[in-house]
Amino acid sequence: MRQPILYAEQTWKQQRLWVFVLIIAGIAFGAYAIFFEHARVTPSQGLLGYSSYIFVLYIPAAILLFIFLIVYRNRHVLVADERGLTIQNVFSSIFIEWDLIRAPRVRPLIEHFDTRERKRLVRPADRAIMPKGALYFKIRADDARMAEFQRKISRRILFEDTVALPLPDPDAFSWEISSHIPEPAAQNLGGSKRRRGKRRR
Repeated sequence: MRQPILYAEQTWKQQRLWVFVLIIAGIAFGAYAIFFEHARVTPSQGLLGYSSYIFVLYIPAAILLFIFLIVYRNRHVLVADERGLTIQNVFSSIFIEWDLIRAPRVRPLIEHFDTRERKRLVRPADRAIMPKGALYFKIRADDARMAEFQRKISRRILFEDTVALPLPDPDAFSWEISSHIPEPAAQNLGGSKRRRGKRRR
């Protein structure tokens, strides 16, 4: 199973506008420089006379920004396989074995930022997903391994021993985790897909 982490999706939605702004600015100011400023340039001015052509560089800058945003969006994912969970980002990934994971559940993401210090980690772009459900689970590891997790996993995602990840379908991932970990640890699953027991007669 594989799902995107919605923090990257929100960054994509907010920053992609700048791609179009840079392209439009590059075309507009570049055209102005070519057709109007060129006539004013004299040989004695040298390269200084062509300073307005810098706007043409906005177009390749927009292309590079677009490529980065696509990679950023596609690399921020949560992956489950037979061995455990992998949290990926642009530059690295962290693997968590199934036997280190406890108590998968689905709760509103805002609960992960319930203190004043934690609220400072919420970016303006992420406020839209704060009321939505997120996948929560706890990590049970020794001090050395826990220090590794805290070093590699963003503070927005990992707080103390609890991971909270905004996903498109956190309920499905909660059930996926519960199928790989011991039964006593698989409690408090997502509400919409929780199985109902049979009524006793």
